[in-house]
Amino acid sequence: MTFSKTKGIVIRQVTWGEQGKYIDLFTENGVKTIRTSTKNKNASVTGMLAYSEFVLTPSKDFYYIKEAEPIRIFYGLREDLDKLSLAFYFTKLARESNESETLRLLLNSLHFLEKSKMSLPLLKAIFEIRLLTELGYAPLTIKGLEKTIKYIETAPIEKLWSFSTNNIEKLSEYSEICIGDFQEEI
Repeated sequence: MTFSKTKGIVIRQVTWGEQGKYIDLFTENGVKTIRTSTKNKNASVTGMLAYSEFVLTPSKDFYYIKEAEPIRIFYGLREDLDKLSLAFYFTKLARESNESETLRLLLNSLHFLEKSKMSLPLLKAIFEIRLLTELGYAPLTIKGLEKTIKYIETAPIEKLWSFSTNNIEKLSEYSEICIGDFQEEI
């Protein structure tokens, strides 16, 4: 029997019967669908937003978990409904990509969402603009935001949240328009 070891974050759950569920695990190699039980030792690592290391067994249509070890659960996001909603929004958008950079963007965004005092509209705008750039939909810039948008598009992910702007409202409106156009295309 073959096993594969991977790290990934749970970005979707679907209940299956009374004791089972399917989860989508976003890994560096794309999204993997896993079938698991809700009543087993791996329940904590198969919850939404759980980032863990898995040993998986492939089957015809999905994977099974042989072993799992949690890395980061992002528990703090569950204490704030606005942050949790934004985290789920990030996972929904991330499903459109199979890029390892998107996984890094998602994990870093969730970290800053959980730990940072940065405003939620700014975090959301940064995530949306950078994701669109990574997916090849680099938005056009608009007057007054050129430097900010260029920074978001090109900064190393580790430094993506280390700037400030006085144009949060304008940046949020801009990202809303761009992401709306993107969602119409998919």
